[in-house]
Amino acid sequence: MSVGLRAICAAAALTALAACSGGIRGGSIEQAALDAVVGTAGPAPAPVAVTLGGVAQAAPDVLAVTPERLGKTGYLDLVAQRRDATPGLITVWQSSDAAQIVLRDGVLVTTRGVGRDLLSSDVTSTIAAVTARRSGAGERSMVLQQGDNTYTTLRLQCDIANLGQAPLAIGSNTLATTRLRETCRGPTGTFANDYWVQIGNNKIRKSRQWVGPTVGYYTILVLEQ
Repeated sequence: MSVGLRAICAAAALTALAACSGGIRGGSIEQAALDAVVGTAGPAPAPVAVTLGGVAQAAPDVLAVTPERLGKTGYLDLVAQRRDATPGLITVWQSSDAAQIVLRDGVLVTTRGVGRDLLSSDVTSTIAAVTARRSGAGERSMVLQQGDNTYTTLRLQCDIANLGQAPLAIGSNTLATTRLRETCRGPTGTFANDYWVQIGNNKIRKSRQWVGPTVGYYTILVLEQ
């Protein structure tokens, strides 16, 4: 049985001296669309039993999420998806203990129930460059939950570099991917996100994405049958 993402984050939060909570909703240009999708997610799914070595037997549409500060992996089911007026498919992934990760074309835009949540994001310029597997530059914004049930908005300037082809091993399979690195600068300093984009369909199959100064990085892997 997999460990629920909320439980993993609770343990990671103890390490970082920050408690997990259910989160609040902050406002941004993404919020209305994301809240509409999250609201359709329904009850928590049954725990997913899967390992990377057994990916060929995994249920379709499973997300493996590893908070780097702890190193344990939670597995999330796809529970909702939709499109809106902004580019990119919104997908909502939910763990066995009801924590949620929301992606837009594979780029992290929202978390719920993992502690110091990423409440919403504008990642339009990121998606445009990364899913086309090309270098670029632009702005992104992130609305982060604070410990006192308030939120703060980060305005970031980001550059995206194409690092070239990088074979990606998932279980016994090796995928042809292009690795891109997004380097962002803002009031909390500099961070870098990495994306492995599959050649042929331009899907982000693996990523290492910054969730916030307290949470740190998540490594996210899309497992497909």
